[in-house]
Amino acid sequence: MEKLTLDVCRSINENPTLKSAQAMFLRHFGAAWVGACVHRALDVHGLEKLYRLDPEAGVILCANHRSFFDLYVVASIMYKAKIPWNRNHYYPVRSNFFYETWSGLSLNLLVGGGSMYPPIYRDSDKAAHTKASVERVTQLLSRPGAVVGLHPEGTRGKGEDPFELLPAQPGIGQIAHKSNAPVVPIWIRGLSNSLKEQVQNNYQAQAEPVVVEFGDPVDLDEFREKKGRVAVYKRMSDRILDDIRILSERDRQRSKV
Repeated sequence: MEKLTLDVCRSINENPTLKSAQAMFLRHFGAAWVGACVHRALDVHGLEKLYRLDPEAGVILCANHRSFFDLYVVASIMYKAKIPWNRNHYYPVRSNFFYETWSGLSLNLLVGGGSMYPPIYRDSDKAAHTKASVERVTQLLSRPGAVVGLHPEGTRGKGEDPFELLPAQPGIGQIAHKSNAPVVPIWIRGLSNSLKEQVQNNYQAQAEPVVVEFGDPVDLDEFREKKGRVAVYKRMSDRILDDIRILSERDRQRSKV
């Protein structure tokens, strides 16, 4: 199953023609249906920062992680806003669901067009495969128009407090260090893990807001001058999460008004 899924997703993401078809699918179908599920509840801030960004190559989007739909909503907003550098999306994911089950493959294809690629493996005996995936993401970020979506926390926050963030993992810092790509922090609040609940909320008279705020690129220059090692990667990931936390505090203050 894992080999089949990898073959399918690799074909889609590594073939220029199929990747272009995927981008068209996400732009016209994916963004439309995701938008229909949340558009009345959306409260978006900081889009002007994306317009000001003029990257030479790829861009890393780093968001906090509370819902399976976090980055789908971000992609929908960016496609609708017609951000000029926003072309080909890649979302590295844990392999245990999306690459090892039929439901994971189906969700990847039907919702993301296969863009949840490349896989990141949990098993220690597959460390070499994970290393290869990190290298591939770094290579993809050298291409103009590439957009890689990541979560610094590495896993979903499941606590009751939506403002609580889990510790940052060094993998995000490693990719940022190796690629030298700009990192855009994103704060998201209000999404449910239930599509049914999210749609119901969207069409209520007083919908609970779905807050999405884009920040300025994270200043990582002091770390990029250092030799790449785990301690440096972790400090970079911490800095990225700190910028997301700043965005969360802005949201917290707005919600008190």
